[in-house]
Amino acid sequence: MTDKKRILVVDDEEEMATTMKEILELEGFEVEIGHDGQEGLDKARSQRPDLIVSDVNMPVLDGFSMVRMLKFDKNYQKIPIVMLTTRGKLQDKNIGLDVGADGYFEKPFDIADLVIHVKMLLGIEGVIKPDREDR
Repeated sequence: MTDKKRILVVDDEEEMATTMKEILELEGFEVEIGHDGQEGLDKARSQRPDLIVSDVNMPVLDGFSMVRMLKFDKNYQKIPIVMLTTRGKLQDKNIGLDVGADGYFEKPFDIADLVIHVKMLLGIEGVIKPDREDR
């Protein structure tokens, strides 16, 4: 039995969700997809993933609301959540971080940076922090 980390990708854009799934699976993660904020919330509660990557602009329940609901629930608040969105204004980023997101990436994004951030949040060994200066 493998001990793969489980990631939930929540995005209403099918192509983006599938691309993220493929990228993260190539990195050795087990990935599930949710297609809107409510489905993401339901899957997070039932499957307890190790990490969530979520869009913001989604039908039924937006990403900010989904994050807020998970982070204010003691049963799920420790699940790291990375926002991945087209909403790149400083105000949007501040809202994302204020509701509890552990990272905020604007689309288009650098895949390597996202993967490094995900691995850091999951405590995966051998990852060099992007802000580290080698001396």
